[in-house]
Amino acid sequence: LLIRGTNFDAGSVILMNDMKQKTRSDVESPTTILIATKLGKRIDPGQIVKLQVRDSDGALSPEIEFLRP
Repeated sequence: LLIRGTNFDAGSVILMNDMKQKTRSDVESPTTILIATKLGKRIDPGQIVKLQVRDSDGALSPEIEFLRP
């Protein structure tokens, strides 16, 4: 699962349904990309989950709903 955005810091993590996920970041891309490699396998087809990004200072992104096709 990839989340693209701007202004993510090195300590940013992906939250799924308010639970922290193991997250890597690719800060060398033009826009920051956060990667949760195993998260996609935990979401069943047709399942809707709530995703957010939390920066190292605790700031939260707006929630988005994600529906796995």
